[in-house]
Amino acid sequence: MAAVLVTIAKGSLAVLLDFEVNRGDLIILLSQLAWVAYSLYSRATASTLPPVWVMAGANAVGAFVLVPVSWLVDGRWPAPWAAPVGWGVVLYGTVPITIAHLWYYQVIRRLGPGRTAAFMNLMPFVVIGMSWLLVGEAVHAYHVLGAALVIAGVVLTTSR
Repeated sequence: MAAVLVTIAKGSLAVLLDFEVNRGDLIILLSQLAWVAYSLYSRATASTLPPVWVMAGANAVGAFVLVPVSWLVDGRWPAPWAAPVGWGVVLYGTVPITIAHLWYYQVIRRLGPGRTAAFMNLMPFVVIGMSWLLVGEAVHAYHVLGAALVIAGVVLTTSR
């Protein structure tokens, strides 16, 4: 919670006190709700279905939600040469991320969920790096602090 608050507030208590919520904050909140649903779905099916089936289900649900939302936002899909970064993100999301999820399920089956969870600790840092690399997002101290708070929270909750 502290990491989310620091990141949303951009490291400023004044932003939290004003409590201005923008569309991006709502999108992040919705994405977290989707991640919870995905995690519950994958946990419930991980022991009975092959990873490929789990990923197919997750991708189908994602497409079911994201295709209509993309039309609501803009009403059109630009050609790849008109929006190369956008299409690059789509391709990145369809190929390497799908492969990474399949590998992740394989790792869970070999190492178990507890030991595999250690890899999740890298996600805040990967998100910061990919945001910088793909869309030129500036990395601020509050991003790094938020990522560090996430790691601290994981360490705190997994320590004896």
